[in-house]
Amino acid sequence: MNRTTPLQVRLAFWLPLLGACAPALKSPVLTPTDVTVLEAQRIRSPSDPDVLTRLGVVYYQSQKYVQARDVLTAAVKLNPGSFSAAVYLGLTQEALGELSPARDAYRLAQALPDLSRSQRTEIENRLTVLDQLVLRASARAAIAQEAVLSQTPPAANTVAILPWTYLGRNEELRPLERGMAHLLVTDLSKISHLKLVERERAQALTDELKLGASARVESSTAARSGHLLGAERVLQGAIRELPNDGTIRLEANVVDTKNAQISARENVSDRLQALFAMEKQLVVRLIDLMHIEVSPAEFRALSERPTSDLQAFLAFSRGLLAEDRGDFLQANRAYLDAMARDPNFVAASRRASNSARISRASATTTATLAQQANPDRNGGSSRSTDRTIALGNALAVVNPSFGGHLSRLTGSRELPLQKGNAQEGFRQDDPTTIGILGTLIIVVPRP
Repeated sequence: MNRTTPLQVRLAFWLPLLGACAPALKSPVLTPTDVTVLEAQRIRSPSDPDVLTRLGVVYYQSQKYVQARDVLTAAVKLNPGSFSAAVYLGLTQEALGELSPARDAYRLAQALPDLSRSQRTEIENRLTVLDQLVLRASARAAIAQEAVLSQTPPAANTVAILPWTYLGRNEELRPLERGMAHLLVTDLSKISHLKLVERERAQALTDELKLGASARVESSTAARSGHLLGAERVLQGAIRELPNDGTIRLEANVVDTKNAQISARENVSDRLQALFAMEKQLVVRLIDLMHIEVSPAEFRALSERPTSDLQAFLAFSRGLLAEDRGDFLQANRAYLDAMARDPNFVAASRRASNSARISRASATTTATLAQQANPDRNGGSSRSTDRTIALGNALAVVNPSFGGHLSRLTGSRELPLQKGNAQEGFRQDDPTTIGILGTLIIVVPRP
């Protein structure tokens, strides 16, 4: 008859408790020192997504970004449901300057079900920040590829509107350079025949090219910008303050990208208070000069005004200027000022919400997102599970039946090792076994 030793009695008491708390065991954050072990595990299990994810993480932490990208790409293909793999793939691609693929990886992570609130918030915030980075990077990439783009035919019926130029002495009116571009993009977007380049994209290119006020009204500048933006036509203009009588004049040119020639030119003059009516007149005349067909419904839509309050629109324009400078907190304040003057100013309301979201998102860095995606925090790649398995293996060295008991308690499908002695078991098992068994020896006193 088998006798129960004092050690087995103590183990019988502690095992259920250890099995219950094993998933909560805190393991150290992955460090570059884990590379050797993980590379060896990868050789043994080349199709194990958890091993590939862990290896990708330590490569990322070691700034071995190319290696990290390769193994994390494989991990995502093997397990598209891994939040850790998708996020670290995005982080790695960001580090490599591959912003659009990084955005795709983050969106894959964002689409996963059962994310915690903090995980979802962090990934959505990072996507928001990345959208701003992509805008600038796209402008730089276009400039770098200018020789190719200048020979590429633009998309038909595509119109880009450059930021306007204010020619006057009242600096309070200078934000109208952005506001006028916004009004024109908004109005021309109502014509189904046309495709408008986003105002922010045109502004980003202007900033990267460092175009001054004088350059923005040159037809050669418009043609160059049109090639870089893939636009067939470019609309550029100026707000000119006329002397003595307080009148302003809106001057607009439409430049054909293919030959840098001005195909349409128009101007309207009136007092500043009539700005919205002047802009509508300008749009209608330019449409006629460009021979663009407009349906009755589209023509009615063109008559709609975003606001009738000039001061609200000036505040809105200040918000656009702050956005373009990257100051989203100041932009939010300006949009709220616009809404305070005109609660029905829909564009200001939308911009206020968006600027507040971007301002909050700026608190999310790659470091904070990496913390949310650490494999130690996420179920499928949790090291606590590995430690539980290793604990069962370690106990199997001392007593195979108790090792099997722990594996059953924790739901592990991995069978504990059946070794004849502890020394052999330590040679064959995962290196963490020794540390776990040492912990067990401390917890369970010797008989």
